[in-house]
Amino acid sequence: MNKSGNIIDRNKFPTTNACLDKFMETIGGSAKVVVEASTSGLRVYDYLDANDADIVMAHPTKVKAIASAKVKTDKIDSEVLANLLRTDFIPEAYVPSREIRDLRGLVRHRTALVKMRTSAKNRIQSILTLEGVNHNFSDLFGKGGRRFLETVELRKYNRAAVNNYLDVLDALGLKIKESSILIDEEVDNDENSDAKILADKIKGLGTYTALLCTTEAGNINRFPHYKKLSSYAGLIPSTNSSGGVTKHGKITKQGNKLLRWALVQAAWRVIRYDRNLSDFYNRMKNKKGSSKAITATARKLLKKIYYILTDIQNNNINQVYESQGN
Repeated sequence: MNKSGNIIDRNKFPTTNACLDKFMETIGGSAKVVVEASTSGLRVYDYLDANDADIVMAHPTKVKAIASAKVKTDKIDSEVLANLLRTDFIPEAYVPSREIRDLRGLVRHRTALVKMRTSAKNRIQSILTLEGVNHNFSDLFGKGGRRFLETVELRKYNRAAVNNYLDVLDALGLKIKESSILIDEEVDNDENSDAKILADKIKGLGTYTALLCTTEAGNINRFPHYKKLSSYAGLIPSTNSSGGVTKHGKITKQGNKLLRWALVQAAWRVIRYDRNLSDFYNRMKNKKGSSKAITATARKLLKKIYYILTDIQNNNINQVYESQGN
């Protein structure tokens, strides 16, 4: 599309290196390129950016808010993106450095393995429920619970299914351990890394969650206030204003699902060691119940993480160790 909005050419092609090279030859070096954020879009962005293309990544949700259409096709989407680019209205998506994206991939891989393990455990629990099997194990998948699962009498095919799931759990356990070792090595090898300082400063957070927070957030200075980071994680309450009355509801859950999930899980551990967060959780629990209380505590935890990372980014590391305990 030219500056006047006239379409010069329209094509569809695979995102192979050869096709992308041909694409760049066709449009010329002075052209601007826009690609919508996605897995394939990131691959295109990386390749063209490495070859000095003038390229921007568009935020799909914000693009939809600006220019939504009842009919959605690749043809229409590409034209919308081109028009927004030429009029300088592209809502850009944040693209972290390649190093951060590689670490993010490592953390997300471990997370995927953990969720697969949880799914297998849930399947076993469902089979026991179907068979009417009761147990008194606080940890069904601990040593005692494992012996019980290996010997409990079940119908033929359910017995085979449980055995298969137990094998899957063993395999996943090994792979999770391998991923955890890689994460620990990554964090421990750099004493001054953001994740290392974060894990050391907040007891109970752990290296996995610390690295997850730093890689998912990226450059913390892109958030001018901790509330912006909370919004990014989908941990802020929804707001409904009408007739001069403002009501706050459940959290928006719009944002980084993985970061939100990790913070809630981490909050359960951190309140064992952090007196302030523990007291806050107990006060909220008495008012609104444990589920809402732990979500609110996760938001408080994220606020603490924000200020620690902000001090690190601003090279106030000594201040982090001396004054960020509260």
